[in-house]
Amino acid sequence: MSIRTENYHQSTVQLAEACKASGAYWPHCHRALEQYGVTSICHLSLPFKHEASLHGVSKASLYKTSHPEEWQSAVGQQSLDYDLSVELITTGAQVVFWHEIRHGQPFSQLQHQLNEAELDLGMNVGVSVMSRQFEASGGITGVGLCFADMKPEEFRRIWAEHADRITDTTRLLDAGLIDNGLREVIGLAPREREVLCYLAAGYRVADIAKALHKSPKTIEKYVDSAKLKLKASTRDNAIAKALVLNLLEE
Repeated sequence: MSIRTENYHQSTVQLAEACKASGAYWPHCHRALEQYGVTSICHLSLPFKHEASLHGVSKASLYKTSHPEEWQSAVGQQSLDYDLSVELITTGAQVVFWHEIRHGQPFSQLQHQLNEAELDLGMNVGVSVMSRQFEASGGITGVGLCFADMKPEEFRRIWAEHADRITDTTRLLDAGLIDNGLREVIGLAPREREVLCYLAAGYRVADIAKALHKSPKTIEKYVDSAKLKLKASTRDNAIAKALVLNLLEE
């Protein structure tokens, strides 16, 4: 692991410029974080806090992760509903250290099983950082960073020395993903986005079909596809999520 401490401001500017030029924030920021010992990342967007309360974080949030496939099969997205670091971030914590909350916390049986699975994968050391909060909806975005197989004392040393640089990079990642319409997370197609724009403006499906020279059935397919990608239960829910996450901005 190589950590470069000199010319920090210059390297941050260069990272931002490289991300902007390519539009690929995920790979650039991932590589930048690896120099601090980060092995995998999870970016989470939760547009509506109340939706998470009703349906659980896994059904209400949109996320992208580079956690290993073993994590996906052993733990998976369901763990977001029971992960204490996710719970703390969604209720206002700015920074949560994974290995610290594992000590002295009462776990349910399922939480204990998920915790043991992550320990077996060496994913016990990490940090979750809140990136932004949506005031109107109570939603948040955040980034979880895993330092696989790293000892807590080594993590504490790295964090003490490089916390600002690590959090700056996570916020650059978050800003890039959101500003680019979460293309690297959701993959909302241009036509799906266009149809949502029409719906948000109050157009009916028949009107949209006429404007785009498509059949109403085709427009409905675009709507259904957008709903699936946005994990939206209804058409209005899809529009609301798209608006909160700025997916309809030019």
